[in-house]
Amino acid sequence: MKQYYFSLLVLMGWCSCCAQAPLPAVNAKIEHIANTSGTLLKDLDHLKTGNYLDALSSFFQMTTKNLTGAQKSIAFNGTLFAIKAEADPSLLIDRNFASETFSRNFQFNFNLNLDENYKYTGFTGGFTYAVINKRDTKIAQFYKSGKYKQLTDAYTALNNDITAATNRYIDSITKIPGIPPTQIAAQIMQVQQGLDTLHQYKKANKFPPGFLPKLNNTLDSAMVKTSRLLADAYDDISKAALLTLSAKGVADDKGKINSGRLGLVFLQGNLFGKRAPAELDIRTTFSYGDTLAVTPMQRTTLRSTLGFNFVLLKSKTVNKSLFEWKVYAELDNVFKNLLPDEQKNTILANSDLRLRITDNLWLPLTIKYDVEKSNFLGFLNISYNFDSVSGNSSGP
Repeated sequence: MKQYYFSLLVLMGWCSCCAQAPLPAVNAKIEHIANTSGTLLKDLDHLKTGNYLDALSSFFQMTTKNLTGAQKSIAFNGTLFAIKAEADPSLLIDRNFASETFSRNFQFNFNLNLDENYKYTGFTGGFTYAVINKRDTKIAQFYKSGKYKQLTDAYTALNNDITAATNRYIDSITKIPGIPPTQIAAQIMQVQQGLDTLHQYKKANKFPPGFLPKLNNTLDSAMVKTSRLLADAYDDISKAALLTLSAKGVADDKGKINSGRLGLVFLQGNLFGKRAPAELDIRTTFSYGDTLAVTPMQRTTLRSTLGFNFVLLKSKTVNKSLFEWKVYAELDNVFKNLLPDEQKNTILANSDLRLRITDNLWLPLTIKYDVEKSNFLGFLNISYNFDSVSGNSSGP
């Protein structure tokens, strides 16, 4: 019976099913380790905050913007990688993901623009490209790194330990004095049935009583090692920088393009360490185009923001953000053709509250304060993140 070896694939499938009632602790440990290996790429992607996903989506994103304002829009963004992965799901495998540099960094953008009565006023189209995307680069490099090898080595060692424990258990049965051969055969068949059931149905309720407790110390050691390796990798990836360049054109309801925008976004994560996770957020947008006035005027404006996005609440089970608060200062400059009662320079103090309603649904609320006029403005948005056309969210 020593030929029965647990493969790593079987261990990964042992994630929700150790059904022996006296062993909930062993069940939880096996589930933790198996889930760590089976969802590693998704867990690494969870490190991205809602603020980060608004700058560059992982797959697809649909957003309704400024629901309480006069100029509303419905936006759809998606990466080239998301489209390719929908056609070829094998790209989601870690080694293929690592090679798709351009498609992961290129995002198309499309907005339907509406007025306060939800009447169509035109559209906005363009693209965003991540000039620097160290987070995805680090994720891709992680699979080629020594830390990933240490992680796979830890799984292999655990697999070997389970194999050895299985063999010892079977040997102990055969050495029981006076045990009938028929009972030995029955015990061996039960172990075989347990293996077959585990592999085929992802159930572990067919093993003989008393087998799983022998794995307790092995599981404790494996959990400590894998948790330490992943914590170091998560921290390193969270600190990675993102710099995006975007170009967009704005058309009226007749399809005539009357203005354009160029934008830069820079994000740098985990500036204050693990205990106070925060992203440095710097953005600037240059706009050129006609006004909505009766007499068209060509205007040039520059909007710049500087602030920090804080993760105030994280999930205890999955390494993902649940509630975020961004505080930032905004400076608006009008270089040409001021409107009546408009100032050349305007300074605003802003705050974004971002709540994750479900795994894929975010509710961002923006509050702006005009420092000079002492006025408050509020804007409500809703964003929905997909990981495929089929509608799967980026959450677990």
